[in-house]
Amino acid sequence: MNNQQPLSTFRIRESLRFQSRHAAKTVAKLLALSAGLLAGLLLLTLPLDVSLADLTRDPQDILDAPWHVGLLSNLGIGLWAAAAAICFFTAAVRDAPRNEPNRRVTRFLLLAACITSALMLDDLFQLHRQLLPGQPLTSRLLVVGLAVSMIGLWLWQYRRIIARTENLLLLIALAAFAASLLVDTSARLLAPDLVAAAGLHRGETLYFLVEDGAKFIGILFWLAYLCRACRQCLYQIR
Repeated sequence: MNNQQPLSTFRIRESLRFQSRHAAKTVAKLLALSAGLLAGLLLLTLPLDVSLADLTRDPQDILDAPWHVGLLSNLGIGLWAAAAAICFFTAAVRDAPRNEPNRRVTRFLLLAACITSALMLDDLFQLHRQLLPGQPLTSRLLVVGLAVSMIGLWLWQYRRIIARTENLLLLIALAAFAASLLVDTSARLLAPDLVAAAGLHRGETLYFLVEDGAKFIGILFWLAYLCRACRQCLYQIR
C-alpha cells in the first residue's frame, strides 16, 4: 500500500503535465468562448434595458414558478439538444478520416444537426413570437414556412441516404409535427365558435393535449430516428 500511493500520485502529476501541454489550445478556446459569451450578455443588457440576472438566472427562479411549469416543453428541448448533439458528434467521427466517401453522409448529418438546433432555439426562445411582435400569426407562419423549407430541402437533397435508414420513425415524427401545426393553426384561423365546438380552443385541456402532445411525440421520434440513422452511418452506410 505504501509503495502504491507515491506511484499513483506520480501518474496523476504526469497526466496533468501531459494534458497541460497538449490541451492548452482547447482550454484557451473554451475560456475565450466563455469570456465572449459573458461579455455578450453584459452588452445585451444595454439595448434590452434589463439586469444581468434576467439573462443568467433560471426563469423559474425569476418568475417564482413551481418546478412543474413548462415540464413537457423543457423535456422536449432536452430531446432537441440530444438529437443535435448526436448528429454533430457522429459527423465529427465520420469526418475524422477525411476520405471522400464520407463527405456526403457527413453533410447529411451536419444539416440534420443544424435543422434540429434551429428548431430547438425556436422552441427554447419562442422566436416565432418575437419575429413580428405585432403580427403573431404572420410571424408564426413565416417561421413555420422556413422550417418546412429547411426540412424539405434536407429530405430531397439526401433522399437516397434517408431511403437506406429506418425512415418509418422519421415519417411518424413528421406526421406528429404536422398534426401539432394543424391543430395550432386551426385554433388561430377558424372562427371562435367552430373552434370551441371542436373542443380545440386555447382554454381547453384537449387543445394543449393534442397540440403539445403531438409536438412532443414528434420530437421523440425525431430523436429516435436520428439516433438510429447515426448508428447506421457509423457502421453500415458508407
